[in-house]
Amino acid sequence: LWLAPLPVAFGFSSALFTDWVDARVDAARGDAVVGLASTITTVAAGLVCFPLSRAARRGGPRAPVAVAVASYGVLGVALLALGTRDLGIGPLFLLFSLQGVNRALFESSTKFIYVETFRDHPHAAAALASIYFYSGLSSTTTYAMLERGEDTSRRAGAAMLVFAALIALGFAAADRVGLG
Repeated sequence: LWLAPLPVAFGFSSALFTDWVDARVDAARGDAVVGLASTITTVAAGLVCFPLSRAARRGGPRAPVAVAVASYGVLGVALLALGTRDLGIGPLFLLFSLQGVNRALFESSTKFIYVETFRDHPHAAAALASIYFYSGLSSTTTYAMLERGEDTSRRAGAAMLVFAALIALGFAAADRVGLG
């Protein structure tokens, strides 16, 4: 439960970017730019995996947790500052690159963090399964709550900042109770 903010944050950001941002990008810039934005996310995720893996080998689970806190925090500030009114290539590149970092964190680092945290724990398999439960539940809830057509970037930015804080606090709590 202490580590739940990490997959919950990704479930939220994944649904947000898939539904809300893609719909806004499509309406403002067209299908080709939606494809470009999705490609930026994928390429950023692929490139970030290498330094994340190296940092995790050197610093253990704390290194990717620090990156997650920073990534969700910067994405939150960017959404608060930029919104989605200016959908030029620069802001799109920034937003979708940060989402790529979040994807890389979810696809590899989150699993690493859970494996390291729950190594030799009797409920390690359940902990790993909870990654997908929390992420899926968060995505489903986010899709249900999104109001298409309304600019919710300020609320989304604030939510990203809350997730950054919860990731840091959750990991610190897990470490404190002897899970980390």
